[in-house]
Amino acid sequence: MAKDKTIVEKLSEFSLVNMIVASLKIGDFGKIESFIRRVEKKLSREVSAYEKNIETIKFNSTNRLDVLKDRLEDAQTELSDSKMEIHPDNVGTNEQASDYVDVFLSNITAKRRAVEKLKEDIKYETEKAGDDIDEIKLDIKFNNSLIKDITAKEGK
Repeated sequence: MAKDKTIVEKLSEFSLVNMIVASLKIGDFGKIESFIRRVEKKLSREVSAYEKNIETIKFNSTNRLDVLKDRLEDAQTELSDSKMEIHPDNVGTNEQASDYVDVFLSNITAKRRAVEKLKEDIKYETEKAGDDIDEIKLDIKFNNSLIKDITAKEGK
């Protein structure tokens, strides 16, 4: 019976707490205010974790891109070198030259495909990291919005 008649002596700084207290007609809003602070703390920790995830994604992506770029440089050098691999012994006669055409083209084609594949891998890695970061930024924005809504100050 006494709880129904309890008068709230102090208002919380959080409007949500005051609305809940008013609707429940309870005077002990300390537990609710503590709960709101706990929710705020959890959401803030999630935002911090998201921000660390972004840094990790950037770091890992940079490392993978460095490796891919090194491989691309090597593949481009191999492609360039393979174009110079026409030895006089391989094209000494018309028959030898005809036979060597397929070997030469096969080698260059394989090297060129390796270069193109690495370029695609670099593009994919760049886009994937960007997409992952954009998704995490949306999560951060959502959590910050929740924090703002839940911890709105009275009269603001």
